[in-house]
Amino acid sequence: MKLFTYQNIEGSLFGIKSPLTLSKFRKIDKYISADGKTEIDILAENKIRWAVEIKWKTKAAGVKEIDSFFRKASPLAEKCWYISKAGFTEEAKALASQKGILFSAEKELQILENKFDKT
Repeated sequence: MKLFTYQNIEGSLFGIKSPLTLSKFRKIDKYISADGKTEIDILAENKIRWAVEIKWKTKAAGVKEIDSFFRKASPLAEKCWYISKAGFTEEAKALASQKGILFSAEKELQILENKFDKT
């Protein structure tokens, strides 16, 4: 996310159909609520706030994981992005799309990384 500088990227890398402009963030940090009950891997801020969850497991993310992330992240951020190394179940993709959550698997991250290597 530190390499995001207003690039226009195909939305398919984030589970959406339309292109996406990647904001340049002024602050990128882990988030832990004051009571310690809510943790978000990345909270990135600029004009809008992004919440990002990263799961580097061998099992595809399902509806339960997407729903849990949405419940904790949506009050804190305008954009939510779930990254799962193993990808997503079809039901999880449908729920993410319904709730407006961006989602990427390892394959999409590698493509994204290659795009930044060329800039």
